[in-house]
Amino acid sequence: MARYRWIARGEIPGDESRLVKLLFHREDRRLLGVHAIGTGAAELIHIGRAVPALNGGLD
Repeated sequence: MARYRWIARGEIPGDESRLVKLLFHREDRRLLGVHAIGTGAAELIHIGRAVPALNGGLD
């Protein structure tokens, strides 16, 4: 798990309230969903949407 505040996207704007949640299938490690709340969420969510489109996953 990595908290949004630990990455530069969370630190630079000084967000006080934020969340990035990635849901993965336990067995095949596919990305099932992405949730983003906070400043710049719209900039982050497209990355999560691209992963399944490119057949990516947790690995």
